[in-house]
Amino acid sequence: MRAKKTSGKPMKVRKRRWTKDDTELTLLSVPTLIWYLIFSYLPMFGIVIAFKQYKLAPGGHGFIYNLFHSDWAGFGNFEYFFSSNAFSMLLRNTILYKHCIYHYQCQCCGRRCFDAEQYD
Repeated sequence: MRAKKTSGKPMKVRKRRWTKDDTELTLLSVPTLIWYLIFSYLPMFGIVIAFKQYKLAPGGHGFIYNLFHSDWAGFGNFEYFFSSNAFSMLLRNTILYKHCIYHYQCQCCGRRCFDAEQYD
């Protein structure tokens, strides 16, 4: 097909209207948006709180207010944790817990966990 020739006037581009299909697709995306907000952006406060000297402010303010108005600690919290006596005990308990859970799962399944024959 050949394009129609115009008489030198610029063609007006029509603006596409919002349709029912657009509404349906938007509503389909709402659960995904909520999932991302809950599981991707809410945990970011946990990352920020690790670097803050978190204190509750008097006056009954909420968590977000207290988080943003707490002093910045930098790596001070990590230095304190790694140099404390509790670090070695917590590391040991974590490794033992993982070891026990790993072997419990292997026994419950009734098979060896890393059996080379299962991958053939």
